[in-house]
Amino acid sequence: MPEQRVVDANYLLLEAPRERKFITGAQAMAEAVKRANVDIAIAYPITPQSEVMHLVGDIWAQGYLKDYYRAEEEYGAMSAIAGAFRGGVRAFSATSGPGLLRGLEAIASYPGHKTLAMLVSKTIFQIEQFWRRLI
Repeated sequence: MPEQRVVDANYLLLEAPRERKFITGAQAMAEAVKRANVDIAIAYPITPQSEVMHLVGDIWAQGYLKDYYRAEEEYGAMSAIAGAFRGGVRAFSATSGPGLLRGLEAIASYPGHKTLAMLVSKTIFQIEQFWRRLI
């Protein structure tokens, strides 16, 4: 596994060297997973979040994640994430709007177990359709 270290917030915000880059939202989410020392990523590839989980898979191949699991459906992915959280590991998954609704039954159990969870939902808004409706 590549070398990672814990740094002070003052160093991170005030002293760390900066590099300007243009990256997509999916690349930003993958970089956040890498920096958060996530233990397991659970994926069910569904558009539009497929790019995020593909990039997270690349991070797993580089050795930054301990495990990468591909679920068979959104409900299974959200249930596996719930199990990972309850087991005490840092877990990550991404979904899209319809996938979020399909996994909602499992997601509803998160607060009852008082687990720390962060859910990422990627939504694509098509601005041209919005403007066509206005005209």
